[in-house]
Amino acid sequence: MKITFLGTSHGAPCDNRACSSTMIETNGKLYFVDMGAHVGKKLIDMGKKFEDIKAIFITHPDCDHVDGMPNVLNMTNHRFLKASYDVFMARERARNAMQTYVEAISNRPMATDRMRFHDVKEGVIFEDENVKVTYYLTQHLKNNESYSMLIEAEGKKLIFTGDMSNLMVADDFPKYALENPTDFILCELAHMELSHIEPYMDRVNTKYFCFNHMNRPAEKHAHVKALIDSKKYPFEIIDTLDDQTIEL
Repeated sequence: MKITFLGTSHGAPCDNRACSSTMIETNGKLYFVDMGAHVGKKLIDMGKKFEDIKAIFITHPDCDHVDGMPNVLNMTNHRFLKASYDVFMARERARNAMQTYVEAISNRPMATDRMRFHDVKEGVIFEDENVKVTYYLTQHLKNNESYSMLIEAEGKKLIFTGDMSNLMVADDFPKYALENPTDFILCELAHMELSHIEPYMDRVNTKYFCFNHMNRPAEKHAHVKALIDSKKYPFEIIDTLDDQTIEL
């Protein structure tokens, strides 16, 4: 399994970092967590096939997590006619807006039989021959619109925190990762300080603990580097970079 960080920035692109998007490759198929980066161009540059996309999982429908998706949908609609995948995203009006945008700029109906939108809720929301995906509600947004997720594939367990509550006042860190061993955790660091995350790091049993989505990047990257250099934890801590790949 390969995990590629296509975008690692926070609410806006910065410092050669696109907005949040992570690609998981397993058994030759592609799965995405968020799509804030210009994923269509990145896929073409990497020689990946749109036909290998199986599903897109959005943690929440803020612009920096979905801005790259209309381009992928549009190219699927008029160029990659054999591509077919599911999209999971809260907020009906956001899903409808995606379809309206694609139809407006292409002047043709969107092939909703090939690009299938789904609402989300807590629990298992997707399972195929390669991955199983479970959503967990966070308090980053109201109206049940923001989630963390557990992705299980190839016998491994991956946690994506999504965006959590400001300063962690809601104790949003995924409880699954506190109660079960995992192989990989990708944690945001825009809405809190590293000091708010370390108490949860003390409790996890994982192999990789990765940070992305940092505001005040110069300051926070320095904090993460200092934590890495301290060798305080038994797992590997990674300050993610765009286009960086981890193999599990």
